[in-house]
Amino acid sequence: MHWKKTFSIPAEAKLSAASTDILKRLICDADTRLGRNGFEEIKAHPFFAETDWDKLRDLTPPYIPQVTSEISNENFD
Repeated sequence: MHWKKTFSIPAEAKLSAASTDILKRLICDADTRLGRNGFEEIKAHPFFAETDWDKLRDLTPPYIPQVTSEISNENFD
């Protein structure tokens, strides 16, 4: 994908400032990409401000897909 030519976030998406910023900082050149200095950089981004990283594995996900086998792909279009 030629993201430099094609990536844009339409206004009608109505994303928060933090959402827009994290997308732009992840979809960019590697030398300026968020996380280039380690995962802590990503965890500190305002998009994840309400994420409790220490308890993340204890949470129930909002959606648990139903699968029929280890190689199931029925949840993808």
